[in-house]
Amino acid sequence: MIPGDWVEIGIISIEDGHGLDYANHIAANWRRGQEFAKQQNWISDYEVLVNTHPREGEPDIYLITRFSEFELPEEGEARGRQYREHMQRTIAQLQQESGERSDYRTVLGGMLLREMHFRD
Repeated sequence: MIPGDWVEIGIISIEDGHGLDYANHIAANWRRGQEFAKQQNWISDYEVLVNTHPREGEPDIYLITRFSEFELPEEGEARGRQYREHMQRTIAQLQQESGERSDYRTVLGGMLLREMHFRD
């Protein structure tokens, strides 16, 4: 494990007229997965921020996840298996569902931030 105060940010753009479609996905599937990760102590918290007045080229939604340890690859594999079991999905199903969302949602990017602490 790599300790720290980590913040992962998903940067999402939604096609006009599909805000409710994506909100339903976030409220059901994304939230369910985040709650599972929180119960497993993989993450400490999560939130969704909406850019109320996005300018041209700006994202509509920021998906934020906070955690204190960045898992090593082996742990990531184990967590992935547990997550898929919890969500009752295979890798292929998750990929297909993500592809279907691409009809109305674009992942513009992501950020992985680590909080710095002052050394007094």
